Amino acid sequence: MASRYEHYSDEALAALRLARKFAVAAKRNVCAPQDLLHACLLTTPQVRETLARQSLKVADEKVRGLEQVAAAAPAAAPSGPKLALDPGLRKILDKAETLATKAGHPHVTPLHLLHAGWASFRDALCLCLDAPDAGAAARLAAAPLPPLTAEGSGTASGAAAQPSGSTPAPARPTALARLAQELTRDGVALQPVIGRERELDDVIGVLCRRLRRNVMLLGGPGVGKSALVEGLASRLREGRVPPALQGCRVFSLPVGNLLAGTTTHGSFEARMRELVEELESTPDAILFLDEAHLLNQRDRGSTNPSEHLKPALARGRFRCIAATTPADYYRCLQADGAFVRRFQTIHLDEPDAPTTLAILKGCAPDLAGYYGLDLPDALLEHAVRLGQDLLVHRRFPDKGLDLVDAACADATMRGAGALSKADLDAVATRMAGLAVGGSAPAHRLTTLEATLSERVLGQPEAIRAVCGVLRLCKRRLDLRPERPDGVFLFSGPSGVGKTALAEALAEVLCGDAAQLERFDMSEFAEPHKISRLTGSPPGYVGYGGEPELTRAARRHPNGVLLLDEFDKAHADVQRLFLQVFDSGRLTDSMGETASFSNMTIILTANLPLKHEHSSIGFGGAKDLAAPTPADEAERLGLRAHLPAELISRLDAVVAFRPLDREQAGEILSKRLLTRANEALRERWQVELELTAAAVEAVLDAGHSAELGVRDLQRRFQELVMQPLAEFLPTTPPETPGVLRRVQVDRQGGAALSLTWLDGSGGSRRQPPARRPRRRTGPPRTMTAAA
Repeated sequence: MASRYEHYSDEALAALRLARKFAVAAKRNVCAPQDLLHACLLTTPQVRETLARQSLKVADEKVRGLEQVAAAAPAAAPSGPKLALDPGLRKILDKAETLATKAGHPHVTPLHLLHAGWASFRDALCLCLDAPDAGAAARLAAAPLPPLTAEGSGTASGAAAQPSGSTPAPARPTALARLAQELTRDGVALQPVIGRERELDDVIGVLCRRLRRNVMLLGGPGVGKSALVEGLASRLREGRVPPALQGCRVFSLPVGNLLAGTTTHGSFEARMRELVEELESTPDAILFLDEAHLLNQRDRGSTNPSEHLKPALARGRFRCIAATTPADYYRCLQADGAFVRRFQTIHLDEPDAPTTLAILKGCAPDLAGYYGLDLPDALLEHAVRLGQDLLVHRRFPDKGLDLVDAACADATMRGAGALSKADLDAVATRMAGLAVGGSAPAHRLTTLEATLSERVLGQPEAIRAVCGVLRLCKRRLDLRPERPDGVFLFSGPSGVGKTALAEALAEVLCGDAAQLERFDMSEFAEPHKISRLTGSPPGYVGYGGEPELTRAARRHPNGVLLLDEFDKAHADVQRLFLQVFDSGRLTDSMGETASFSNMTIILTANLPLKHEHSSIGFGGAKDLAAPTPADEAERLGLRAHLPAELISRLDAVVAFRPLDREQAGEILSKRLLTRANEALRERWQVELELTAAAVEAVLDAGHSAELGVRDLQRRFQELVMQPLAEFLPTTPPETPGVLRRVQVDRQGGAALSLTWLDGSGGSRRQPPARRPRRRTGPPRTMTAAA
């Protein structure tokens, strides 16, 4: 079986066993560096000869005294040293192994141990020298490292002797050396652990047990599972652990390394057997398995690592720490009771803001030294606030560290000499998926009502009601900040601007219309459709896929969620949103929780007013002061379509009034005509003009209080755009030229005419050549019945 001491020479193993006897004789539970020095002096003449060549002669009385202590001590175990190693002695062994490897020596000898521990041995060695030599201490302090040779290296335990004059073959690294990284080895950078003392003590307590000394760390991404293990490695390196863990080493083994390169049949099984045997023969090893859910993949068959680890974990021959997320644990590991019962589960919750600030302060010196930037506490506090406000879809402390690190990198690339709050704001905005640049968020809220009024025409009362709630929420003045940033119900006839206002909110608040997540709730008229939103339960088709609703919250955590035609959804689907509206959170079928606290949620319902004679929107000036959602729902007749407990969770019920003829004309001139001219100018180099008479003709045909803008748009396409498609040339102009204009006018009764205007916009001229067509009227004029 492979072990750490497989490549130690017979003399080195004898010295280690004798060092154990010295530690036992001194009634210590750890083996210290001076024990190893005394053992090397007693068992290896080459060590005393090497010291003598440095004018450092060991006293014969000291040697005899060591022989008496060794004879009186209990017999050493034949299988090698089992006593816990002092952290200083463990560092000596690590360095000795490195020296032997660099020198090309196949075995670690006492001379390697002497060379590796020279700095630690000096004080103890000074007490072993001849007393009459008054200059020994001075010579010892000034003495260089003893020369490192292969003399007296002896033969390895159980190894065959090398032929004379042949170069020894390098020893094959052990399974742990090939697959894992030792975190407790000198030179490995470890992250500081702050605020996790209780969890770290729990881990150490489990590792000190006699049975079931394996830990399963469960926590969301970014809460510090790997950092907690690095904190354990740091404590082991410094010796700040109970005696049962003194000298233990932590090996981090990525699960993917277990499968890498195992292409031939049986190679994976052989690798797992070698690893388990080495772990069982190395009592000071602690195995760390990150992404532990990959251990139990049922589609792998015989190459499932958990099947090979179960027997060893049950026997308690070695210690193990596994880490994964709750969702992966429930999906991959929980069903395997034989595997999970061998672990003691420890949950790692997301740290709060003060703890995260303390973590950032602990990491600030390393970041400041790396980037050469100052990181005062005020900037760190600002980073924590930004993480709370914008990055709700991620977890502390990861998002705080990532935010500061990315801001420092951006400042360094720009050549800035210092980090500013503006740098943190820009990085946080980019991480949140919001548009960078333009006006500041505070200015957007100040001018929100004016900006929306330019985009959505004819609904000033509705815009005023929405802006009032949004200013309260976005400025973090609401009494329950965990709730969404506004939950609105837009009610009114079709085509009056409900969806348009939602799109405008996404573009104005988030800087991008793509931040709007839209669900057509008429598709959820049946109760089983709820699985599309939260995921299918275990055992059903679709289990394991990402649910649509939680995916929308994770993709655009600061966006706008539009639940269109919410009144057409099934009652069970409507009640699903009670938790979302009240606490801003939703847990899907995989156990993952999505946050809606930074989203603005809009419900729409195409319901007519219950009382036609009542005022539109929020009523007149006197009752605009405090209309409650329940009052508005009663007035609009919504209680017959929505549960009362859902209505009580709304921030506002906003009534959209039907468009009158004047507002419809404004939409026609400023929206429909503008959109048509944008396409015409880009492709045809043509601009369309509607006279006042033409506008009235389109309104006569398309204005409807019940059908809204949609009917107006349909009639505009029918009366203006379709004749224009026949009026234009067959192909667009090949070369850029002067912008040409087409005038649409009312021509006697209910007919519209299309006429070319010259560059000055005054006189008429013959239209350019187009595809042949029989006409009954003038070749340059086309009419359409309104």
